[in-house]
Amino acid sequence: GIPLLLCETHVLKPFKRGFFCDDPSIHYPFHPSTFNSLVALILGSGIPVAVILTVEYIHYHRSKQCNGPPPESSFKITVFGREVSPFLVSLYKYIGGLIFACEIGGMTIDVIKFSLGGLRPHFLAVCIPDWSKINCTDSFGNVRYITDYTCTNEDAEELLEARLTFPSGHANIAFAGLIYLCLYLQVRVQWRTYQMMKHAFQAVLVFLAVYISATRVSDFQHHMADIVAGAFIGAGSAVFVVS
Repeated sequence: GIPLLLCETHVLKPFKRGFFCDDPSIHYPFHPSTFNSLVALILGSGIPVAVILTVEYIHYHRSKQCNGPPPESSFKITVFGREVSPFLVSLYKYIGGLIFACEIGGMTIDVIKFSLGGLRPHFLAVCIPDWSKINCTDSFGNVRYITDYTCTNEDAEELLEARLTFPSGHANIAFAGLIYLCLYLQVRVQWRTYQMMKHAFQAVLVFLAVYISATRVSDFQHHMADIVAGAFIGAGSAVFVVS
């Protein structure tokens, strides 16, 4: 979590990437996010936590009613000489795995973001370069790669975010959390009579992850490659932890 902390607290600064004046991929207007970072975090991790809490409570409650073994009876954990409830052990195991998957994906995303300093589709709209000091072509009329430029926008937070496009953090958190939940349900929920209901719910989770990610392109917050990479890292983190 240390690299993640250094990036999120802006102790580290992203690589300052230049641009071509005629690059159409960074000329899009600024558009507010359909799902801001907090909403994406709630959907990507809040939903899995709520579902895991509910399922594990049902497992634990049923085992007590049937006087059967607790769900995690294969081992016992004691803290200060007192045995920890099997319910809490289950939560530690499954919610802990969720947090670990999100941390792995988040760390990977931030390290790549800050190392590459990719420009978002709305970069020029946010930066508002001082064009009077920029010569887009050389003496031969060839388009120049501009590295020496000044942004007139004084909002440091907006400028920082405009340099962090690849990969998508929203796609990462959505796929890491919701794919993890899909895999968790496949293992922990056995509905023999209503098997298709479980699969339908899993499909809804995948569709939600795809929709959250797709809005990042329609909002001009990310390029398509950013979404694909973020989704791959998030889903890969979930599968890695579960396996």
